[in-house]
Amino acid sequence: MKIGLDYHGVIKSYPNLFRMITNGFNINDIEVHIITGCRKKDVEQFLQDHDIYYTHFYSITDEFLKHKIPYKIDENGNYFFREELWNTAKSLYCASHNIDIMIDDSEVYGQYFVTPYILFKEIKSASTIKSIRKGIEDIKKGKITKVKNLNKFLEFL
Repeated sequence: MKIGLDYHGVIKSYPNLFRMITNGFNINDIEVHIITGCRKKDVEQFLQDHDIYYTHFYSITDEFLKHKIPYKIDENGNYFFREELWNTAKSLYCASHNIDIMIDDSEVYGQYFVTPYILFKEIKSASTIKSIRKGIEDIKKGKITKVKNLNKFLEFL
């Protein structure tokens, strides 16, 4: 099984939750892909400090810079690429790497996904971990094929 996790709005917002989730997986059965717009060098220390387990890291910014995609930089040093390229990058990565489920907080990105996509919004309780794990197991078994909203996902469980 391959799971994609966003950094901003997901892991960074709830590092304890995602540490428990990712460290609870059997590493022989699960690949965890961090899929983010952030540069890897800006995220690695946070992931290490919070003991977030992952097997792969994909940075849209690093990938676009590597391929010399034109960009602009704002006054804060943030990179900006063409919107249509940026908004579809995660979905293309997931499709080309056979990601089984992606958890992200962006409604914009979700519309481009063919990969099952959970729209992650604020979780009120860490007890949700059990529900998320069960949901991932259901996806593995083919019981769920497309998820756009975390609340609907949890209702299904």
